Amino acid sequence: METLYAKGYELLGESVDLLFGLHNIESYGSYDNFGNGRDGFYKKMTSYSSKYLKYQDLSTINNKYTEGLLGVLDNIIRNSIAHNSIEIDGLNQIITFIDKHKEKRKELKLSFLDFGKRCIDLYSSILIIWEYYYQLLKYKLMMIDKCSPNYVIAVKQNNCFQ
Repeated sequence: METLYAKGYELLGESVDLLFGLHNIESYGSYDNFGNGRDGFYKKMTSYSSKYLKYQDLSTINNKYTEGLLGVLDNIIRNSIAHNSIEIDGLNQIITFIDKHKEKRKELKLSFLDFGKRCIDLYSSILIIWEYYYQLLKYKLMMIDKCSPNYVIAVKQNNCFQ
């Protein structure tokens, strides 16, 4: 489950750009518009020092694209897994995640069941992201690649050029 959480964290963290882009398209008519007149998409997305900070900023946006995706990432759990700072109490079924960063120590204690639930929530979020990618690819293939030879052949076979 540790690997699932760590890899899922990275995948969801990398997908935040997609969620910002979808929000901007719906709210401002362009992925490159953040509504402030200053920041372009690339400038804004590269201004964050970590995936987690970008994800936290996403939580200020509450729309249909972020529904079910907010609150599933925990930086303490991710850092603990990445740095092998985990203590497992099998008798009491407790996992202690320890994040040691810049001489600061943060701990999070979860039961096995709670950690399992967080893994399931994270996996569910990944499925949502995959659906967004799938729908965007489908849209691209249907609308943007109309000039490709395969599109023309498929349309001609359906007599759509008449």
